Amino acid sequence: MLMKNFNFGRLPPTTKEIRPDLYDLIDQQENTKLNIQLHVGDEETGFLSVNDMIVEINCNQAADDHISLPGSDGLYHSECASGHRRMDVLSKGQFINMNGSQYIECNAGCCWEMCWVRNRPAGNIVLGFHLPKTYSRNKAILPKGDMWISFPVWTQDGLIYGQMEKKRVLNEIELNEIKRDEELDKFDMTNNPIMKAIHLNSAYSFDAKCDEMLNDYSLDTIPDSDQFSKLQENTLLSKNGLIWNKDGNDDVLLGRATITTTTSSSSSSTSSGGGRLMP
Repeated sequence: MLMKNFNFGRLPPTTKEIRPDLYDLIDQQENTKLNIQLHVGDEETGFLSVNDMIVEINCNQAADDHISLPGSDGLYHSECASGHRRMDVLSKGQFINMNGSQYIECNAGCCWEMCWVRNRPAGNIVLGFHLPKTYSRNKAILPKGDMWISFPVWTQDGLIYGQMEKKRVLNEIELNEIKRDEELDKFDMTNNPIMKAIHLNSAYSFDAKCDEMLNDYSLDTIPDSDQFSKLQENTLLSKNGLIWNKDGNDDVLLGRATITTTTSSSSSSTSSGGGRLMP
């Protein structure tokens, strides 16, 4: 599921061919610094927001003790993935709970990849981390174990296509909401029990279509004109991404993430033993 969320529903199937210049794109990411914010939880559980996790991605191969990645090690898109690349954590992400400021330890085995299927409007950058313990605030948690954060990458033309598709889906949602409300009005206006059942069933049907499209998590990661950063002139990184882990063989959506490119690692002092790692 993690690597299959940019089909846009109506694109024809393709062979699993890699974007021809993917490795050239990888080579251009040397020493690219990224500032990541994590947002986990909801109104019921409360929120855990991790701020200013700064990483540096590189084109070099990752060390042998890297964690697995959903593209390079997965079943669906391994032919279209860059392989495990080196990533350094320059600044630990920070959040506040009842015990004060907490820092996320996630540098062991971390790595990254870019996956891009030939002729697709978007690819993915996936950042992989290992959390040595569970972090929590109220009932919102980041569980112990491997965690992935995925962000779409676009060409200029691909983003235009994605924005058009997003607008189409949102318009379709609005139309189904109007039809649902019309059926509910008809339900209220008739005293015929058979017609009531027909109108109510139709309302449920239109509502289910809305829910299905609203639950398409990839919609939120299609950026508007001010919601991306430029990696290169024709390579655009969406600021909105998704946080994942696994429960057995199933992908689990943990929350949302935002990302920006940055030129600074951190203003904090260097932690002991890391050399580059900041608290």
